[in-house]
Amino acid sequence: PSQSVLLTSAGAPPSAPPPVFLIDSDPVSLNVGWTLPDLCNGAPVSAFTLEAVKHEQSALVYEGPSLSRHLQGVAPGATLWLRVAAINSHGQGPFSHPTSFTTPCAPPSAPQAVAPQPSGRHAAHVSWLPPAAEGGSGVTGYTIKVDRVRAGGHHE
Repeated sequence: PSQSVLLTSAGAPPSAPPPVFLIDSDPVSLNVGWTLPDLCNGAPVSAFTLEAVKHEQSALVYEGPSLSRHLQGVAPGATLWLRVAAINSHGQGPFSHPTSFTTPCAPPSAPQAVAPQPSGRHAAHVSWLPPAAEGGSGVTGYTIKVDRVRAGGHHE
């Protein structure tokens, strides 16, 4: 009979996890998540690295054991590209494919320096400056509300 041989693997970093997914969002934050990679390669996953990617450059967003992260302070209407990598005792594996996420837009702030000027008995001229915050999508128009005021200052 032949002799038995026991083969062992040295292990390796985990494979790339599936892409990051959106849990929920609002105009100034994103709540994203990810799952374990298909292959842990001989050691359990102990942490993850989440990065934002832009034009071939990356920035660390989070490193730790969690399967989700709440990203605050994002501008309304902003787009972030995110990728995640898993880490085990053999090192960090490759990153997932980057996925883009866009925060919803918010309403713009009020116009600035609103200045009504009478220009006749039945007319008025109103001027203003654009709002300080556009809400992420730009201002596409303005609504002017007219209140009629009777003699004595009573609104109709």
